[in-house]
Amino acid sequence: MTTIPFYLYIAGASAEVERAAYWIKRCKDIGIHITFDWTAEVLARKTLGIHDKDLSHDERQKYATLDRRAINKADCMWLLVPPKAVHSTGCWWELAWAQSMSLDFGVVASGKHEDIQKCIFLEFTDRIFNEDEVAFNSISGLCKELYGSRF
Repeated sequence: MTTIPFYLYIAGASAEVERAAYWIKRCKDIGIHITFDWTAEVLARKTLGIHDKDLSHDERQKYATLDRRAINKADCMWLLVPPKAVHSTGCWWELAWAQSMSLDFGVVASGKHEDIQKCIFLEFTDRIFNEDEVAFNSISGLCKELYGSRF
């Protein structure tokens, strides 16, 4: 499959890395360019029992810089809103950064209604969905509109 010139960054909680990895793969499988797949590193560290809090200053800065640069390159960011029970801070910073960047195709968020309600700043997203699959269909539909037969 040919990758189309649509650049997407998918943000989510590292505690839900499998969820993010699933959607990153689905997007890649249909030809969407993912600006940075952070899940591979997190999954590798997870198998070794290494968490963000265990990283050195330099490692933390390196990963944060990679994430920020990936958002800067994106046409759109998709936030997989973590459930209330999942403690997460990084994806919320990424949401704020993406919102400040005025991305060409904005910010999409998906998650259960009660989880979306926990953050007032989700009201600034361009599209909010109660299911990841519906968000995926919206993003892929946008790509079909933009790229037609190339997609």
